[in-house]
Parts: sequence; structure tokens; C-alpha cells
Amino acid sequence: MTDIASTVSKLLPLEALHLPAPPGFWPLAWGWWSLLLTIILTLLFVILLWKWRKKRLAPKRAAIALLTLERHTISPSGAMEIVRQAALSYYPRQRVAHLSGTKWLDFLDSQINGPLFKTSEREWLKALYEKQPEIETEPLIEQCQEWLTLALPPKKGGKRG
Repeated sequence: MTDIASTVSKLLPLEALHLPAPPGFWPLAWGWWSLLLTIILTLLFVILLWKWRKKRLAPKRAAIALLTLERHTISPSGAMEIVRQAALSYYPRQRVAHLSGTKWLDFLDSQINGPLFKTSEREWLKALYEKQPEIETEPLIEQCQEWLTLALPPKKGGKRG
């Protein structure tokens, strides 16, 4: 038998078998590329959504921060001016700018569930339109802060009112 093997090896110049190198991780298979693309697109979407939300909530946060900072020194008319500026940031000017008095309070209440300003309408009208109103101002300022928290930003353009 060894005789035959030595004869064959002399007749056929065969080399020893060499195995190919194992496949490397590069280039990636199409499944890995699609996974990588999905991750990148998801991260991009989350970042853009976060930036959009941050920009959208900026007027609300600024109004609440200003009202909180000035809480003990601000008058109810000053607090209502902050609310008006915040409302103008979210609602169309022609819908909000012309409102005053009870129509303004009705608009504010229409943007949230339940009456907030209508319950103390008399105090608000005194605070907004009298020189020296003799009323408790802290609850009125709290109502402004509560409205900013509940009503802004409006859902799909705000409620009708």
C-alpha cells in the first residue's frame, strides 16, 4: 500500500491541503448594516423629537420660571400679563390679542377642563382694573401658574373658545 501511495505521489505533484483563513467580521453582512442603520435612524429621530419638544415647551417653561421667581413681588395684573404673553406664544394673535375682561377669563377657562378663573371673576376684575384692589393676591397668582401648567402647550391648536 505504501508502494502505491509513493508511486501516485511521484506521478502527481500534489501539495498538502491548506485551509482558507476563517472569514473576518469585515465587511459586515447586510443584516448588520440594516441593524446599524436602524439604530442610527432611531437615535436621530429621538434627538430631533427631543429638540422639537424642548423648543415647543420653551415659552411655557420661561413663563412658569418668571412667575415662580417673582411670586412674592408680582401683582395679579403682572401675573396675568405673563399668562397673556405665554398664550400669544401658542395661540394665533387674532384669537387672543383682542380679548379682555370676562372674555379673556372665559378664553382661559375654555382651554382647560373646568372653571379656574370664572370662580374668582370678581377678584380678577378688581385686581386688573382698580388702582388699589383690597383682595388676596396669592390665590390669583396661583391660578395663573396652574393655568400655565395645565393649558400649555395646547393640544392641536387648543380647544374652541
